[in-house]
Amino acid sequence: MPLKGKFAVNNRYDGKNASAVIMFMNVTDNGMMTSELPYEGEISITKLSKDSIEFEINGKGGDASDAESPSNWKAISGSGKMISPIIMSYGIDKNNVLK
Repeated sequence: MPLKGKFAVNNRYDGKNASAVIMFMNVTDNGMMTSELPYEGEISITKLSKDSIEFEINGKGGDASDAESPSNWKAISGSGKMISPIIMSYGIDKNNVLK
């Protein structure tokens, strides 16, 4: 069963309920560049391990400068796989989740 979560611009960790930030980075010869960010929608993590993450995303978003301008957001949807992800956790032991 996939892990599902909703995200929104106003998501903040309140010390109790889980929250997530989704950031896609493109590594180039000139460094790392951020792609368009999803600001509102739902993510389903279909596979989660220390070696890879597979997910589906359906939401809206845009450039970092558009975070407070929903009228500029575009539809963002698709699926992906990340290999060798960097996973940070707050208030939960990620070893209890990663198998």
